[in-house]
Amino acid sequence: MDYNAPPVTVLSPLSGEVSGDVAVSFTVTDAERDKVSIILGYSIDNRRTWYDAETSGEISGIVANGGNHVVTWRSGNDLPGRDEEGIWLRMAAADADTGAFAEIGPIHLDNNRPPTVRLSLASPLSPYAETVELQYELADSERNMLRIEMFFSTDSGKTYAPASITGKTSSIFSSGYAGTVQWNLAADLPDRIGEAVVKCIP
Repeated sequence: MDYNAPPVTVLSPLSGEVSGDVAVSFTVTDAERDKVSIILGYSIDNRRTWYDAETSGEISGIVANGGNHVVTWRSGNDLPGRDEEGIWLRMAAADADTGAFAEIGPIHLDNNRPPTVRLSLASPLSPYAETVELQYELADSERNMLRIEMFFSTDSGKTYAPASITGKTSSIFSSGYAGTVQWNLAADLPDRIGEAVVKCIP
């Protein structure tokens, strides 16, 4: 006959958006105050399927006396590049017996890294040109389909206005991360006097 009462785990809620290494706070109590190990899992499909979470920190040899503890979920390794609003976490503690799982969620996890862009003149600029050819080079670790927006400023970047652009600016696949577009200088700056700053946002 097993008189050992299983340990009880309580998870603290996570607030706001989380990413990367996520600190998960918890308490564990046990009638015998045994040392326990914890099991952490995550779900991306509303708790239908659970996966073992990669962790660091306190996961074993924890005295189950109700004290506060923290384990780190290495979410960037488990879900790299993912932006999910319906993540659930669950945890259980085990000594001779495994206790019931405690759950928290839904959690907004954002491990998506924003893309970057380099912008340059594709050819020397003539003072008489009505269009300017701009060359862009995009980079995105997740190799997502991207779009770009172009703006110009005539006050050294204090304020910007949308630029009149022709060329491919949307549905840019990773194979086309390097390309050129044309800025209609005559439409946006008909006088073409002074200097302008061009900004590209991927």
